[in-house]
Amino acid sequence: MINEDKRLRKEIEASEKDIMGSFPVLFRKMKYVTASVGWHGIIYDMCAQITKLIEEECQDLPEEDLPYVADIKEKYGSLRVALYNATDNMDSVVSQAERLSETACELCGRKSEIKGQGWLVNRCERCE
Repeated sequence: MINEDKRLRKEIEASEKDIMGSFPVLFRKMKYVTASVGWHGIIYDMCAQITKLIEEECQDLPEEDLPYVADIKEKYGSLRVALYNATDNMDSVVSQAERLSETACELCGRKSEIKGQGWLVNRCERCE
């Protein structure tokens, strides 16, 4: 189990670096992504959509005024994203990603649901 945990941690770290490296403007004020690897696909897609919206809606803004991600984390069994300087369209993309995470296993991304009493988790039957 310990070797499996180390392998999963390495995958998570690699995936975090891929996400942050692919969207440097969005992550210019963050050092790491704390969401589990199962949601990294949702996060990547969200960032791609937001980046496209930045190109369409914010072309006249200086870099310091462009939208940026301040935090990405798990809370109450789903994804939470803090995006600052966002437009309404960008906020909609964030809301959609947060909703998608409610039915995706935080560890592997398979279909799942939020479970638990007190501490909530989002795990599929295979990852429980």
